[in-house]
Formats: sequence, C-alpha cells, structure tokens
Amino acid sequence: MTDSLLDKALSKAKKGSRNGTGLWLACQLRDSGHTEVEAAGVMLDYTNRVHGDSTEPYTRAEAGAADYVAHVTSGDGEIDNIIKPRNEL
Repeated sequence: MTDSLLDKALSKAKKGSRNGTGLWLACQLRDSGHTEVEAAGVMLDYTNRVHGDSTEPYTRAEAGAADYVAHVTSGDGEIDNIIKPRNEL
C-alpha cells in the first residue's frame, strides 16, 4: 500500500507542487491507518526521491511538517491533537 502511494506521489510531484503533494501523501498515509512514525519513514523516502534542484531542494523539514500537519488533523481538516504534547500524538 505505501509503495503505491509513494509512487503516485512521486509521479505527481513537480517543482511548485512538492509541498502539496507531500501533504497529500501524508494525509493518505494517515487515512490508511499508518502511525506518524510509520508515515515519517515514507515521507523521508519521498524527500530523498522527489526531484528538487540545487537552488530549491525539497527538505526533510518540509516533509516532516506535512506529516505532522496530517497527523494533528482529522480527515475533515479539523485540528484534533494540536494541544497534546508531541509524544502523545
């Protein structure tokens, strides 16, 4: 499941859409029942494989932010856990 989501995200990711595609991937992982830790591994793979250029690379921080946002919001976009300490998410 994660490989097909990652492949789909990589095929969609272009300069200017990498953050949005990263957030889409993180939300798909969340909605598929993956924990934030599991999703972080896939997001790291996305970061390493998405094409960036030397002037504007896609960073681990951007991927981590997308993963975090996806996991503190519910599928309807409402913030669920934003006031919980990170280790309780």
